[in-house]
Amino acid sequence: MSTFHSASFAVLLSWASSMTLACPLEGDLKAAPAEELRRLYLACHKESMRGRMPPAAIMQCSVVYEELKLRAFDGDSEKLNRWLTTQAAKP
Repeated sequence: MSTFHSASFAVLLSWASSMTLACPLEGDLKAAPAEELRRLYLACHKESMRGRMPPAAIMQCSVVYEELKLRAFDGDSEKLNRWLTTQAAKP
C-alpha cells in the first residue's frame, strides 16, 4: 500500500469513526477540490477491492462517490466508471 493511499484511507477512516447520523463528511466534501475527491475515491475503491472496509467507511465512501460523481462527472455514473477503469489500469 502506498504512503499516499494509506494516508488518504486513514483520513477517510478517521471521518468514518467520528461520524454521526448527520454525516459530517458531507460538509467537508463540499469544500474539497475535485482532485481530492478523486484521490479519496480511489483510496476507497482500492480498499473495497481488498475487502477490508468497516461499515462506517463503506458509508463514507458512498458519500465520496456521490459528491465526486456530481462535481467531476456531471452526475453521470458511467463517466465516473470509465475514469475509474482508466485509473485501475495505471501501475
